Amino acid sequence: MEPGERIKEFRKKKGLTQRDLANSIKYSDAYLSEIERGVSKPSREFLIKLTKVYGISSDYVLYGSEDEQKKYLIVKEAEAQYEILPTSTKKLIDNVKEILESKNEVMIDALKANIKAFLVSVRSKNRNEDKGSD
Repeated sequence: MEPGERIKEFRKKKGLTQRDLANSIKYSDAYLSEIERGVSKPSREFLIKLTKVYGISSDYVLYGSEDEQKKYLIVKEAEAQYEILPTSTKKLIDNVKEILESKNEVMIDALKANIKAFLVSVRSKNRNEDKGSD
C-alpha cells in the first residue's frame, strides 16, 4: 500500500472529507487529492502537520506495517554502506537500480543474464587460481 492510500484509509476511518482533512492541517484539498491518488508524495511538512493534528505516525504513512518498516530499515542500512563505495561501484549500482525500477522485463532479463555470466566467470577464475596454488 502506498502512502496516499494509507492517508485516504485513515481519513475515511475518521469520517473526514478531503477538504476537512486538508483544511485542518492548512493544505489545499487539491494537494491532498494528488497525494491520495499517488501523483505526489507527501512533503515532510505535510507529514509533520498530520502527526501533530491527528497523531498518525509519519512512519506508518510512509512505510505501513512493521514488516514494511523492517524492509525500509534494511534498505536504509544498505544505503549507508553504499555511501562509502567507490564512485565506479556506485554508478554500477545506480544503473542496476534504474533497470529494476523501470520494470522493463527485457532489460531485467538481460541484467540477470549478465549477472549469471559474471558469476560463472568469477567462479571459473577462482577455481583456476585454487588449482594454481596446489
